[in-house]
Amino acid sequence: MDSATAGVIGVNAGAVTITDLNASSTTKAGTITDVTLANYGNSSINASALTSVTLSGGSSTTGGASGTLSIDRGSLTVPPTAST
Repeated sequence: MDSATAGVIGVNAGAVTITDLNASSTTKAGTITDVTLANYGNSSINASALTSVTLSGGSSTTGGASGTLSIDRGSLTVPPTAST
């Protein structure tokens, strides 16, 4: 379900896969800089521009669940000098 906030999508306690638009480029910088996951299932992020990843999980009393998280920097081989 889409959130009222632009660029935010909500998934309740499910697996999340986030892949940046430029993840397969060897020269273009990523466009996703911030990711927040709460009560997530086994998830992955593939983005080279991450500056902030915020994780939180529920407790057994709230029924929340948190899975594993893998982070990949995509195919970027050389750090860009500017976002492109």
